[in-house]
Amino acid sequence: MANTKLLAVISEEKLNQLGFKTVYDGTQDPRGTTYEIINTNFWVSIDAWGDVQIARKNPDTDFLNLKVETISDLERVLDWIAE
Repeated sequence: MANTKLLAVISEEKLNQLGFKTVYDGTQDPRGTTYEIINTNFWVSIDAWGDVQIARKNPDTDFLNLKVETISDLERVLDWIAE
C-alpha cells in the first residue's frame, strides 16, 4: 500500500536535497527506484511507494518500517540517525 501522504509532499529533488541518493535497479521501471541514505550506523531507504525503512548497519539488522508522512517527519528521522 502506497504512503500517499508522503508521496504528496516529497519529490526526487527534495530527497536529493536532504542527502538521499537515487538508486535505480536497472529495469527502466520507476517502481524499481529507491532513495537511500547510508551513514556509519544506519541505512534509511524510501521505495517508489513512499514506504520508509530503517536498518542498523553494525550489526546488520532487518529493515523496520517507519511511519513517515511529512517532510518534517523525514527530517526528524535524519536528525536522529545523525546523532
